[in-house]
Amino acid sequence: MFCALQKTALGTKHGTITASGTAARLYVSTQHTRTVSVKGPNDNFLRPCHWLLWSCTGEIGLLVSPEEANALVPILRRTSFDDSTCHLIMYSAPITRRMLHFNHLDFYAIPRLPTSFKAPMWLQVELGIFAGRLYFDWDEYGEIMAYLGIPVSRIKGDGGAQPDRKEPFAEKPTAFLHEWLAVRRKGQDFEHTPMGFITTGKPLSADHPFFSSVEQEVGGDFRLPTTLVSQIEEDDDDESDDGEDHAKEHLFQHDEGDDGHEVFHDAAEEFHEDEENTFFNGGEYVHAEEKSGENVEG
Repeated sequence: MFCALQKTALGTKHGTITASGTAARLYVSTQHTRTVSVKGPNDNFLRPCHWLLWSCTGEIGLLVSPEEANALVPILRRTSFDDSTCHLIMYSAPITRRMLHFNHLDFYAIPRLPTSFKAPMWLQVELGIFAGRLYFDWDEYGEIMAYLGIPVSRIKGDGGAQPDRKEPFAEKPTAFLHEWLAVRRKGQDFEHTPMGFITTGKPLSADHPFFSSVEQEVGGDFRLPTTLVSQIEEDDDDESDDGEDHAKEHLFQHDEGDDGHEVFHDAAEEFHEDEENTFFNGGEYVHAEEKSGENVEG
């Protein structure tokens, strides 16, 4: 995967991918890197990462193109569930918080994944970097910072257990990742996302709204303030007492007659009587047209 990063236009420009010589477990197929015929590297035609071939025995992942995925589907479907060692997993880079379920790599697979399957943390991080994801779970924060070569304690200020610090995959990993996300997201503003915070050096914490679960927001116990509830109840009482009077006010109007007495009449009936005058009179229009025709013939 890091070799594939090195061969991109951005990698060629920076020449800073230093992890390309390290032992890798996430690969990119040659067909996946081929899109259009151009004279040199062009990052405007990068494929999105949607299909991952995963080996459970060797714990090795391979990003494949949609054409390769089509060829793999019938082969994998002929394999029984008990004997399956490889799975074709569907993936999409989370660019919103509601897409975080793709991070676990268990959304859909051919054949189906075992119930005990749990995607390794390194796979989620490396795949997220290459695919250009913007959102991640809080438990991945330390691993991401370790890939960038930044001690988490310097950011968090706590003394908890930290992941092993790895060799940064680039000389200036945050600068490279910021430009890489700009390429992957094709101009989308991402600085107000978790990855945007990391690439711009802003601190993150577990209680940040980025990491609050969507279920808590959607299914949470929503209660109105007591003062607002009492105000709504008072408004409902007023409407229930005076609702009929307000309704009658616009239906009935009263005027003073010639003898000085009040005369009530239905406003709705008056509207229907005047409704004919609102639009043109069809009969008069026809007669006028006939007259104009007679004048033309004359």
